[in-house]
Amino acid sequence: PVEVEAPKALVLDDAERQGAGLTEVFSMIGIFSVLAGILLLVNLFVMLAEERKTELGMLRAVGFTRRRLTRAFAIEGAFYAIVAAGLGAVVGLGVGWLVAVVAGPIFGAEDGSSYPLTIEPMSLAIGASTGLVISLVTIWVASLRIARLNIIRAIRDLPEPRVVRERTRTLVLGGVGIVIGAASASLGYLDENPIALVLGVPVMAFSAAPLLRRLLPERPTRLAVAGTVLAWGFAVYPLFPDIMGGSDMLIFVVQGVVLTVGAVALASSLDRVWAFAVERLGRGGRGLAARLGIAYPLARRFRTSMLLGMFSLVIFTVTILTSFSVSLASNANATVEQVAAGFDVMVDTNPANPIDAEALAARDDVAAVAGLARGIGDFEAAHLDGTQKWPITGFDTDLLAHGAPGLFHRDETYISDAEVYRAVLRDPSLAIVPENFLVAGVDVAVLGVGDTFTVIEPGSGQPRELTIAAQGETDWLENGALVSRELTGALFGEQDIVTRYYLTAADGADADVVASSVNSSFLEQGADAGTFTALIGEGADTLT
Repeated sequence: PVEVEAPKALVLDDAERQGAGLTEVFSMIGIFSVLAGILLLVNLFVMLAEERKTELGMLRAVGFTRRRLTRAFAIEGAFYAIVAAGLGAVVGLGVGWLVAVVAGPIFGAEDGSSYPLTIEPMSLAIGASTGLVISLVTIWVASLRIARLNIIRAIRDLPEPRVVRERTRTLVLGGVGIVIGAASASLGYLDENPIALVLGVPVMAFSAAPLLRRLLPERPTRLAVAGTVLAWGFAVYPLFPDIMGGSDMLIFVVQGVVLTVGAVALASSLDRVWAFAVERLGRGGRGLAARLGIAYPLARRFRTSMLLGMFSLVIFTVTILTSFSVSLASNANATVEQVAAGFDVMVDTNPANPIDAEALAARDDVAAVAGLARGIGDFEAAHLDGTQKWPITGFDTDLLAHGAPGLFHRDETYISDAEVYRAVLRDPSLAIVPENFLVAGVDVAVLGVGDTFTVIEPGSGQPRELTIAAQGETDWLENGALVSRELTGALFGEQDIVTRYYLTAADGADADVVASSVNSSFLEQGADAGTFTALIGEGADTLT
């Protein structure tokens, strides 16, 4: 039998999966940055219009229609946007080069030269064009709002009066918004669409504001709407864990925006609270500066909300990334306990000249050895267009000597994680797969417990259907699908070689010293030993 291996293709596939994960993470960060930039653009144009309010009123007085005023303001903003798009593309290249230099040491290179900056003209053009389009649309929408000014009040620089009674058109649009929000929430629940579910209630709440003003005063209405949006942003995950738990990283963006909007709306509605707090703190004549400093923000609630929203999105992004990093670092020890199954050291060896298990077991500093036959298989699944290569690892009873690797989710018929592993050993048609099995990067898991997939025998091309008995968490060790040695023996035949060992250090032996000693003793066999603590720590450090 002849088997063709393509190691370069495997490395490229792995790089593509990791690149897809990084792309999704950076895209999430980029969306928050874009939203903050949009708020900044709106705020800048509103401030610009406020400064030129008298001038705009005079233009209307001499015959400018609202449409012409909108066009004039939009054209002015378009010049800013076009110039800024070119400058932003140039600055983006510089930042990209800096990221490439900084990322080199992070991913194991000695210097950034190992990761040269690659510039694709099409990608550069798409990035600049996307930013330009977003700027132009934002400028045009802001111009429409600016053009809706009263000529007399603008010339005299008088504030706009408060709306006492909502117009019929506003009430009708509010009713339509309530229907749309209710439909979105219902479809999100029925179709298990987390984005539609998260957005449904906030859309209903803001759309109901004009109707609530018929029943309640302005301030209680704002507080009720803002409180509802903020409470829903916090409560949607505990209320619907199954729907929210199976979503991708885009839901973090949507939920973050909902929380930010609710918090900013609530903070801007509590103007009397801030004024009262400053007045209490400023008793005795000490708070004049504080009262003056807060007077203008409280008087310009829309502008203040835009500024608060912009800064809140930035702080939210930094906070969620920091929390994510801290969570990974703090859970490293728990992750080691999950994947190590009571072992201390993992050893990979050259398949052409593997280490003998008896030689490892004979060492004084090793108490137990478990061998795993690790290879690369061709897999097929319903969500794949063709075959996809993925690791597959065969184990035997030695892996369960000190317990079983922890599982994220298992079939309800099994009473414990160890029972699942024993069932896989008895039945070669069962498999244990990681949560990210057969998906790219940090994409949402597609396969679940009870689903089936197919592995192709390298020699005969015969398909073997496997059923998922349980799922583990992230595949830190790249074991892929865990199956019985009986199955890997049938798949790979003579190539079914133990290339990975789990070792338990003897009493009194330090695991780091054992790993170093194994590397030096089995240098000819290409031994690559490391403690589970170090391996998981390196993976967590890379992500953080």
